[in-house]
Amino acid sequence: MKPLCIAILFILSPLCALCADWDLGQNGNVDLYGFQSCGYDEHNRLAWQIAGRKASVRGPLTTIEGCELVFFHDQNKQNTQETAIIKPDQSGKVRISLKAAACDFNYAMGEIKSDQPIVIDLGDDVDISGVGFDVDLTRHVILLRSTVKLKLKIDKKTAKTLKTGSFK
Repeated sequence: MKPLCIAILFILSPLCALCADWDLGQNGNVDLYGFQSCGYDEHNRLAWQIAGRKASVRGPLTTIEGCELVFFHDQNKQNTQETAIIKPDQSGKVRISLKAAACDFNYAMGEIKSDQPIVIDLGDDVDISGVGFDVDLTRHVILLRSTVKLKLKIDKKTAKTLKTGSFK
């Protein structure tokens, strides 16, 4: 009976790992493929979502490869004025997307950190890049550590006003 049970476990264990798409490592560590997690605001609305190709969970710290973090901001929550540079999508939400090769995610502390280069997409008109970052998920604060570059697309009238300094 024992050899039959061992043979069945030997055959089924790789299939179970394929179905669940995760791998148990040593000492309770877990590697996940196609990782995704999210957080909600005080009104139970989606506030942020983080995803990656692979995540290695080591206790409270998750190292994510191919990290993408998206903040969702309800435009109606703060005020009814439209943001001048960042426009909301059709659902009325402003999406802020951060991409990095790898990052460390601590869900309990609400923090994401990395020494990797980062690209932040704020819609069609604003792009930000830098090297190294710290994110506070509860306050929606992004700190870029160095080599920060901001690229704005603005109309000719606004560009002329900024260049001449004649604001009316």
